[in-house]
Amino acid sequence: MRHRLIGMIRRRPALLDALRQARVAVLGRLPGAAARPASTIPPIDWRRATPGLPVPPPLLLDDIPVVPARRLHHEVLSDGGPVWPDFDTTPVVRHLIHDTPADINATPARRPGPRLDRPVIWGGRCLFHFGHLAAEHLNRLPGALYHHPNAEALFLLPPGKLGREVPGYFWDMTAWFGLRPDRVRLVTRPMVAGRLMVTPQTEHMSAHPPPDWHLDLLDQLPKLHGLEPVPNRALYVTRMGQLPRGSGAHAGEAALVDALRAAGVAIMDPGREGLMRQMALYAGARLLIFAEGSAMHGRQLLGRVDQTILVLRRRPHSTMARAQLQPRCTRLDYAPVIRGFATPIHLGGSEMLPHGITFLAPQRLFGILRGYGVELAPHWDGDRFAAAEARDAQLWRDAILARSDIDRAATLDRMSAVLTRMGVA
Repeated sequence: MRHRLIGMIRRRPALLDALRQARVAVLGRLPGAAARPASTIPPIDWRRATPGLPVPPPLLLDDIPVVPARRLHHEVLSDGGPVWPDFDTTPVVRHLIHDTPADINATPARRPGPRLDRPVIWGGRCLFHFGHLAAEHLNRLPGALYHHPNAEALFLLPPGKLGREVPGYFWDMTAWFGLRPDRVRLVTRPMVAGRLMVTPQTEHMSAHPPPDWHLDLLDQLPKLHGLEPVPNRALYVTRMGQLPRGSGAHAGEAALVDALRAAGVAIMDPGREGLMRQMALYAGARLLIFAEGSAMHGRQLLGRVDQTILVLRRRPHSTMARAQLQPRCTRLDYAPVIRGFATPIHLGGSEMLPHGITFLAPQRLFGILRGYGVELAPHWDGDRFAAAEARDAQLWRDAILARSDIDRAATLDRMSAVLTRMGVA
């Protein structure tokens, strides 16, 4: 019943928009609606950074109306934000995905709201997703703060969301870039920015690397934070726990983690480590091994490190974040370790690749890791791996079939064929 109700609402965008607006109108007036945490990362002072870096100054715009988000117009982008003048001919203000502008200009509110007389930075969208924040939404901050270290920044909340619901990692990430929580202004009502400062979106889902000056700025952050790298010969970043939620991961990963640990590889679960600890571990790893996924974008919060990055592919032929990670490390490789891959099918007929389950090819994995100095085979328990793989496949199947946005018949056909071939049907 619940899934049918959700499906009915999703098929009526106007109803969904109205429900979101009503939620904010009612709950936004309650005490604590705009609550935010104390800073979990000590503040830094960009004035202590190396002077004279070739960072382009921000574009300065005066008297810019800013409005809250009302609806999504893209899978992860909403309307709202600044009402840009010359929107189509001012590339610096646009939000790109795969090198193409994906945003729309905001519509002015009937009542413009109060005027902010002090200069503010356009921070972008406060998306509730760690990977997208790191990959494409927060990278305007370093350049702006390098020039204006004490400025506030405007961020657009998703439709229907309140300030108190902003995830903790957003506050950690903005603090890592040098923006204290009390300098974050979340857009929940119309306003006019007397002076709005805009720097380029330096990175996104793209085939092009970030500009050198952006990496120069990120190279400053460990020093400004007094970060002490945690040395490890090899570090593996896991995605354990994702399959029961219907998100993509490698089946049997718990057994893989046990074998890697026995082989002397340090293990990190990014969901259980604070951001500073993650940065220290990334900065100190000589060999950094990722299970392909959003955590890879966390490495984009750092600049250049003398290390090798190895990605265990989760999706066939994927080279996720190649252009972004390549200039940050000495060597970057993608390991073809897939023996099977099953993905749900969306109601619209497309493959939902981020939610697919991946089956590893152990012998191929052994040979690849041996080339990086990791001997996994002596520590491998085949029976334990097979049991973990079968258990994960069942948990993933149940989670996927509980979704309301899949074509159930097509998804069942796809998963049954692959799971049978993998011996876990």
